[in-house]
Amino acid sequence: MNTLEKRVFIQKNLDKVNEPFLEEIYQRMISFLEDARLEESEEDIKNGNLTSHDHLKKGVQQWRNTK
Repeated sequence: MNTLEKRVFIQKNLDKVNEPFLEEIYQRMISFLEDARLEESEEDIKNGNLTSHDHLKKGVQQWRNTK
């Protein structure tokens, strides 16, 4: 079964699973997604894809001026 078929199967059958299992799946997905974001952030740091403090500060100041 390929990835798309698995997703379709899960979507079609998700309403059939009980709450404890649903909660477990939910917690695992949250954990996986957080780990994926951390890995992506670490890769950005390694590649030098950073935003300077000055750039962020200027952005915040612009937000304040638009109120």
